[in-house]
Amino acid sequence: MDRQARQDGEARQEEPTCWVGPHPDVLAAEWIDGAFRITLSGELTARLPASQEAPRAALAGLFAGGVTLDDWEAKLAAAPDGGEEARQALTRLARGRLLVWWYGTPARPLLVAEPLSRDYRFAAAAPAEPAALRLSAKALLSFARDEPRLIDPLAEAQIVVTEAGRRLLPALAALAPGAEGAAPPAGLVAFLARAGFLRPPGGEGPFAEAWSPAEWLYQRQTGTASGPRFEAVTSGPRAVPDPGPRERAEGVGRLALPRTADRPSAPFAEVVERRRSRREPGRRPPTVAELGTLLWLVAGRRPDREAAVGQPGLVFRNTPAGGALGELEFYLAVGRGEGLDRGFYLYDGLAHALAPLCGDDARLDALLGDVGERLLLRDAVPDCAVVLSSRPARLAGKYRGGAFRLSLLHVGVAYEALYLAATDLGLSACANGFADQAIFAGLTGLDPYEEFAIGQFAISGPAE
Repeated sequence: MDRQARQDGEARQEEPTCWVGPHPDVLAAEWIDGAFRITLSGELTARLPASQEAPRAALAGLFAGGVTLDDWEAKLAAAPDGGEEARQALTRLARGRLLVWWYGTPARPLLVAEPLSRDYRFAAAAPAEPAALRLSAKALLSFARDEPRLIDPLAEAQIVVTEAGRRLLPALAALAPGAEGAAPPAGLVAFLARAGFLRPPGGEGPFAEAWSPAEWLYQRQTGTASGPRFEAVTSGPRAVPDPGPRERAEGVGRLALPRTADRPSAPFAEVVERRRSRREPGRRPPTVAELGTLLWLVAGRRPDREAAVGQPGLVFRNTPAGGALGELEFYLAVGRGEGLDRGFYLYDGLAHALAPLCGDDARLDALLGDVGERLLLRDAVPDCAVVLSSRPARLAGKYRGGAFRLSLLHVGVAYEALYLAATDLGLSACANGFADQAIFAGLTGLDPYEEFAIGQFAISGPAE
């Protein structure tokens, strides 16, 4: 947006009000051969025709640094066609995300509404009785970038709080649901209402309480067509290193596992019918052959398939995963196991082996106790537990903003595979969607940003 034009307009408009103008990506707009030639960042151009003098003059003022919305509507009302051509032009600019709306003055924007979707529309007029409106209960104020941003997962825009606009942060807080205090400026309320950030108390609907603000924001970022742009624009650029696939667990003490238990597999339909969640410890502990078969069927890597693809860095397991990037890791906590010492192990799916990380100590007891508590066991813990962890950096480069969501989907696939494999082996199994990050970090020594526990799955011997 042209700074000099805004400074020139300061004298015209001292009091903060609602403005519309070109997006910062618009570098210039020239009238050539019956149309505006718009130069954009990235050496892109666009063409916007205007056949009548009135819309051309209105658009020229807009491109020159912005116009107040009141002035824009006044110019449109005076046009011979009632402003229809200018409105269509404004819609085209909005669909191209070439406009921003702001509250302030030409030289001093305080709040800037930036569209995140081509479907975003800034309302032509403020709703009746805007003083009764409030920010959504799902709205969040983010400090993830250089300027604070008001983010509402229910809106298709974000409100950028400029340095000059930080003095309005108390006024924004006063618009939170249930907040008390001095009434915010009427012009600010009208701007936020027209931007789509204010709504009647309870206007989200009766089922909104099922979602926390963070959950709804996450759904907005990963579960809609415009979600990736929403996440990128609100969070800013990120440089995430790719750690590559997990290296093989080499070293003294690594335990090679048998690949299959010495028993036939039941028909698939029968296994599905017999599948149950069983929390209690078994009448006997699971054997090393049973645990080895379980881990191989679910998390065993397939070097034959990886070699056939010929693309370094891909991880093919017996269970599918989006992108074949292998961000999930599988650990085995053994409290009771026939042929296995008590301890906490990393499963190496390429070598089909266990690498011991800790032995029989308080950290192992804390993990198994946490699993038992979450499964509502009294004075008992499961025989073993498979702990699933995620290394989100493996996914973030390809699936920006959706790494955690994709890991959760992968955990669901792994859980069902664990259930079916355990049922076929005659073991007791029960999924648990919670995990104590402090316990996991204490067992592995890993930074939670690099790798964090995402699920626990209890495995015990056959039920009584």
